[in-house]
Amino acid sequence: MGQSRVGEGRQGNFYISKKNVLLHTSVCPILVMNIFINQAHLQLLSLDEVPTEDYDAQIDLQTIASTTPVPTRAWIKNADIKYLHQTILWLMNQQMGHLRFIAFSFSNLEEIKNSIKQSFQVIQAGGGVVRKQNKMLLISRLGKWDLPKGKMDEGESFPETAKREVEEECGIKVELLDKIATTWHYYAMKGNHFLKQTRWYMMDCLDDAYLKPQIEEDISEVRWCEVQEAMHLLENSYGSIRFVVRSYIKKVTA
Repeated sequence: MGQSRVGEGRQGNFYISKKNVLLHTSVCPILVMNIFINQAHLQLLSLDEVPTEDYDAQIDLQTIASTTPVPTRAWIKNADIKYLHQTILWLMNQQMGHLRFIAFSFSNLEEIKNSIKQSFQVIQAGGGVVRKQNKMLLISRLGKWDLPKGKMDEGESFPETAKREVEEECGIKVELLDKIATTWHYYAMKGNHFLKQTRWYMMDCLDDAYLKPQIEEDISEVRWCEVQEAMHLLENSYGSIRFVVRSYIKKVTA
């Protein structure tokens, strides 16, 4: 198993998302924040929460040095904001390396999340997982399989944005259903740093008679896929998109 030490590095693109996770031991939704750095998945938890993904090892920073090697999939307990920032910078410098999933437990989770969100200019967007019978809709954009989504117009709500963008990008008519998740996508442009906040919704297809990709948005294909095919195609996608689709599947099969 490959290992590496957390250290300093240069900055790069990463994805931030959050969703409500209902643990078996509680009737109340617990807020978990998921960060995607390229294809690596970082999950931020409070001290009484457990990771929602599999991990290979636990590292408690109260008893183990912060220079301890980090395995491919790990749960880091009693972390702080400095350790999180170092991990993000290291991942950017190493272009993901071997790391695939790291969960972090914080005593001050809300402070950590607020610090992240307040550090950037927020851009708002909406998107969806569209279903028709037993199939879901994927788009191919710039050589990657993706979900339809786009930025909010002035005066719109998140649901209105999601519905409009899906209909425009795919040439269909949809009915908006439940919310699936919220993702936060970090990007830098002209020296500025942004977070794109995208809220994702389930949608039913009402009419796909004019199904076609919106070429001007760099979409080359729109395809109905069964779940198994969709998960195969999404191997050539982004970690955040796979996360949204997994969240959708969990929601409809719960």
